[in-house]
Amino acid sequence: MPIKTGKVLDMQRKEKLRGELEQISEANVSVERGIEGDLRGTMKNAQITLVSKEAWAATMNDLKPASELDWSARRANVLVDGMEFNESTGAIITIGDVVLEVMSETDPCAMMDQAYVGLKEALVQDWRGGCRTKVLKPGAIKLGDTVTMERK
Repeated sequence: MPIKTGKVLDMQRKEKLRGELEQISEANVSVERGIEGDLRGTMKNAQITLVSKEAWAATMNDLKPASELDWSARRANVLVDGMEFNESTGAIITIGDVVLEVMSETDPCAMMDQAYVGLKEALVQDWRGGCRTKVLKPGAIKLGDTVTMERK
């Protein structure tokens, strides 16, 4: 299958459930803990969540006037430009030195509607909520890193 290429635009992590999000410019990633300092890093099939800029823009277009809602409301770890994650289970994603495997779609939770009413439903179609990944190879990631995805 063809390899798609994109770029890391933004990153964030949270230390506790429903906690405040911390914007980060770089992160160490381990097989055991995902993004260093992120609560969900120990969840083996959802260590790092990614969302695409394109999917977020399509969601905002559907939710006018929410179009100014920042991507961080999605509460994913990494915002990527140039990728679509629709039906990507099993795909291999490389960011910098880090290698990830897409495990599933990220199901939007009730917190989405706390950010904007209707956001949860708008994120359901076409994997707009992004994807859950597990870490296959540790390393470091930073803003601007190239992202590649190879679908199986």
